Amino acid sequence: MNYIKYTIKTDQEYRDILIAMFSQHAFEAFEETDGGFFTYIPESEMTSQVEEAMADYKVRFPYEVQREVIQPQNWNRVWEESFQPIIISDFCAVRASFHQVMSGVKHEIIIDPKMAFGTGHHETTYMVVNSMKDINFAGHKVLDYGCGTGILAILAEKLGATHTDALDIDPAATENATENIKLNDAQHIVVHQGILDRIKDSDYDVILANINRNVILASLPGLYDRLKLDGTLVVSGVLSKDRAMLETAIDEAGFKIKNVISRNGWICEILTK
Repeated sequence: MNYIKYTIKTDQEYRDILIAMFSQHAFEAFEETDGGFFTYIPESEMTSQVEEAMADYKVRFPYEVQREVIQPQNWNRVWEESFQPIIISDFCAVRASFHQVMSGVKHEIIIDPKMAFGTGHHETTYMVVNSMKDINFAGHKVLDYGCGTGILAILAEKLGATHTDALDIDPAATENATENIKLNDAQHIVVHQGILDRIKDSDYDVILANINRNVILASLPGLYDRLKLDGTLVVSGVLSKDRAMLETAIDEAGFKIKNVISRNGWICEILTK
């Protein structure tokens, strides 16, 4: 099966909005870049309705687009060429299964990203991973909200979590997360597909929410209800320019801010209930 690769060039402020809109269709992979992002869609799924939607998005949000057909035999090579290992100090390294073993780090995660978000390259994932070294996961119950490739859930188990629920609305993401969980021999992660209402538990010690601004703002009250008293919530996926908006919503939901970190125009906030 052929895939079509779309390279989207847009301003940073529109990137997350466009990714969210494209993800409503059959686009199966998103890799963020400094100038926008690229994404793949099966050629058979590129219908006139999708083309009309893309044209509508272009009227509403400025972007440039390049289109390239990817032959099926080249798909694995495309990923091998585009996905490079990530090293986050001596704390954690993220690599694909076709990379060499990484030495000199406490935790190594193997990710074959395929069709999902969250390879660790983006600033938001990088910040959440980096913040996790200062959070106590030992013996704790964790929710990875918007799990993508499963990086955060896998790392939580490596840090001692005894149960992690990994939730994502995208079926391609949950499929890929399941594959990556097996690659890392994680034994205590349960993957769920759906929205936050799918999760009924209210006794999480730690919740990791690396999604996007609009989903985070809408979800803060629900995340508050699912977190234990004195539990920790990590939120990322918000631009620094939207910090005031986020912190107003954080205060209204009842959380307290413990720490804020930033990286290349993005913020990650560590909260407590």
